[in-house]
Amino acid sequence: QLQSGNSQLQSGNSQLQSGRRRSGTCIRFSFCAPLLLVVILSCSFDYEEAMVDENLSEEFPESIMLDLSQTVVEGGKTILKLEADSVEIYQGHKKTVARGLHFLEFDNDGNALTEGWADEVVYFNETENAEFTGNVYFYSKKEEISISTDSIRWESERRYLETPPETRVTLKKDDGSFLEGVGLEADLRRMEIRLKGGVRGRYVTEEE
Repeated sequence: QLQSGNSQLQSGNSQLQSGRRRSGTCIRFSFCAPLLLVVILSCSFDYEEAMVDENLSEEFPESIMLDLSQTVVEGGKTILKLEADSVEIYQGHKKTVARGLHFLEFDNDGNALTEGWADEVVYFNETENAEFTGNVYFYSKKEEISISTDSIRWESERRYLETPPETRVTLKKDDGSFLEGVGLEADLRRMEIRLKGGVRGRYVTEEE
């Protein structure tokens, strides 16, 4: 088990390497499922501006969709499925709130590529930032890695993901390797993430 230190979990060759001690743990990877979900939210919901009192629009949603189910078809093949218990659109606050959200992305053969869900997602239209809370989970079949946590925020301009400092995050590989800790910071421009503390993990070798 890896308790703390400088560690890397690389999706290309599945290496978990321990090194000298320092604060935080750095992981290089190319897992972009949270970013994919933000892109989906930014273009999935078309609506007309509701004709309501401006004072009300700051507090109440102009549009509410219940038991939402959307399927995106390209070239006669399903490439994306999106479901939500409810979606609320707030024109005044320029945000969209989705609850009970679940999505699946498919390849050309109909196999699931990426899956994710969250109890609640708040998407901010102007900044394209998003906040995921509750039971948050993303899985990439291509990278063979999943990430689960209770709260995570996406900042679009910086291409940056982070959790509150004490929020626990777990990364798991399909081969049984895992890494977990608290206080995730992810820079998707550099394709690396850092866990601030409480780090432990396990690397499964091919022999195992």
